[in-house]
Amino acid sequence: RTDYLRSSRFGPAFLSTEIDWPTVIPHANSCEDLVSIPGSTTQARYRFNGVIDVADAPKSILESMQSSDHGVTLFLPEGIKVMDGIWAVSSHTIDDTWLAGAYAYTSAVATDDAYNAVRGQYLSEAEDFTLIEFAPRTSSAYETEDGVGRVWQDIVLPYTNEEFAAQR
Repeated sequence: RTDYLRSSRFGPAFLSTEIDWPTVIPHANSCEDLVSIPGSTTQARYRFNGVIDVADAPKSILESMQSSDHGVTLFLPEGIKVMDGIWAVSSHTIDDTWLAGAYAYTSAVATDDAYNAVRGQYLSEAEDFTLIEFAPRTSSAYETEDGVGRVWQDIVLPYTNEEFAAQR
């Protein structure tokens, strides 16, 4: 994504100095970590594979790119942070000193946003770069805990070209 962000020909042409490189580098490295896949082989955890359509709005392009690594791009005063979707331990402990007054707390996810199974399509290199379905990911434990049966989220991964990467 950083190449796209800095491109004056295809992207929004941000300056390299506007990117928070100390944040970008470890996330880029985690994308290159090798993970095991069936068949006694490995592949990079996340890889961007695809072609962008520069007729699309830059925000739309960037959001689509993020589907390849479950990431996020944050535009903050201290710089642009480009991060992948690897879970990280929080570096903060929230205690009473963070509070400015009374608070209310709920851990529930809105029903419209809740799901416990994922199915979708990816751009298969093996099938001449056509969208095909990947094996769905489900969890009987989540279904039991939720008590509502299987609730699907449908996704399309336009920049993922391999099934095991799509499942991740």
